[in-house]
Amino acid sequence: MEAAIAACGQGMSFSVIPSAIRCVLEGTPFRVSPNITGHGVGEYFHAPPVICHASSAESGVMQNGMTFTVEPIITTGWPYHRTLSDKWTLVTLDHGRAAQFEHTILITDDGVDILTA
Repeated sequence: MEAAIAACGQGMSFSVIPSAIRCVLEGTPFRVSPNITGHGVGEYFHAPPVICHASSAESGVMQNGMTFTVEPIITTGWPYHRTLSDKWTLVTLDHGRAAQFEHTILITDDGVDILTA
């Protein structure tokens, strides 16, 4: 997540986020879940843009004043999941371990401000 945030900045393509995550995970047994995305934070909570963590095909460019989350889910095995009956809890299909981390960031003239602690 830190590498993905460090790659962000005004004028950068959103595709730098999954590229940075992929570089960190390369050569490890870990995978990033392709189904869970980050999101913009604006007039409503889950606003555009959609922040993909696994695919570099994301279009769009970061602009000064944009606020969005970077929140990859990293798994120890198969990166795909299902949702339990509570409609909130996710488990990987191979029942491997997973972890999610999240920061909300603001794109500024000077780079990025992390808004979460």
